[in-house]
Amino acid sequence: MMRQAGRYLSEYRQLRQKSPDFLSFCLTPSLTTEAALQPMRRFSFDAAIVFSDILLVAHAMGLSVVFDEKQGPLLSKIDRRFRFPREEDVLKKLQVVGESVSLLREKLKEESFSNTALIGFCGAPWTLAAYMVEGKGSKDFFLLRRLALEDRGFFKDLIAYLTSLLSRFLMMQVRAGADMVQIFDSWAGLADTEQFHEWVVAPTAMMVKALQGTFVMGFAKQAGNRLFSYACDTGLNGVSLDSGCDLVLANKTLPHDLVLQGNIDPVRLLVGGKGMKDEAIRICEQCRHRPFVFNLGHGILKDTPPEHVEDLVKTVREFR
Repeated sequence: MMRQAGRYLSEYRQLRQKSPDFLSFCLTPSLTTEAALQPMRRFSFDAAIVFSDILLVAHAMGLSVVFDEKQGPLLSKIDRRFRFPREEDVLKKLQVVGESVSLLREKLKEESFSNTALIGFCGAPWTLAAYMVEGKGSKDFFLLRRLALEDRGFFKDLIAYLTSLLSRFLMMQVRAGADMVQIFDSWAGLADTEQFHEWVVAPTAMMVKALQGTFVMGFAKQAGNRLFSYACDTGLNGVSLDSGCDLVLANKTLPHDLVLQGNIDPVRLLVGGKGMKDEAIRICEQCRHRPFVFNLGHGILKDTPPEHVEDLVKTVREFR
């Protein structure tokens, strides 16, 4: 499940106290490995996910990155005067994530999870650019959209740079032991139709091509009716669906050999009970005749009772 390791687990909250801040936590393989193992021990998920954050890339590029408890991520902004660092220098700093993947692979075997899939990930170029240009999270990322229109030359260079860098970053994770990778384009829905094709679909297609031979899952949140283009024009092996996506429509329009992943609302998981179980069964029924990975439509909310996660896992496994 998205964010299956995190604040909803008491053991994670205790572990988190061993590091002065979240960034330092993410840069310590022993801690990230333990965090990734915690939900495996509780729920025996079918996949483990390396514990990291998409903004480690921005940090490795030399930007100031601070994770504020109230405001979320805060970054030093970039503009057309920004000078892109050498990819090799950035990847050297990101090698700590590769170390986390390798260590997690070893620990999974030690704790009898040898047959468990291991997932690596990164943010998509458009979404990473959003944080780097805006300097923080935003509802509309106005500065991003404005820069993309006002200074097309610089923005094109930025997306091209990130596309190449992120492709190599994912390949690093594969070589370190990841079985598959996922590209998170959390702010894809903010792009207009033209921007969606140029800055979301095209870069993703280039990343998939660079990762040829690796199973790649993509998540373009709130893509809406552009989901077909995202799924079919990128070469992705599978797509994650947000909770607002109509599974009936997705089943009808998307290629049958394409893996779908999703898409129960995280709020239903938080509330739990019969409504959650009924919705889980409905989703399983709708996707039972195609390649499908049951998941949430976004990340587990921090106030979610772990018992609800256990109930959901049991419901899906009994259906299966």
